[in-house]
Amino acid sequence: MSGSFTITPRGPFSLAEAAAFGFGQRDGAAWDEVMRLAFCLDGYRHQVGVEVRQDAAGVHGTVHGPAGTDARATAPGGAGTFS
Repeated sequence: MSGSFTITPRGPFSLAEAAAFGFGQRDGAAWDEVMRLAFCLDGYRHQVGVEVRQDAAGVHGTVHGPAGTDARATAPGGAGTFS
């Protein structure tokens, strides 16, 4: 299973600053402009990985998980469009 989503921030937002702040001390030179996250879905039966990037059009995520997993069911309402 794979899919993607886009979130359009309503104000100033920096993925780089969020990644560096939210996950503790990091070497700024190592930032490759991708935040990588992993989650257990509801029920703890499946895990998904998410790659998050930002450009001028917004914040874009690519979701990767086992075949047959429906991550859309757990996507936050109104956060963007999941495809």
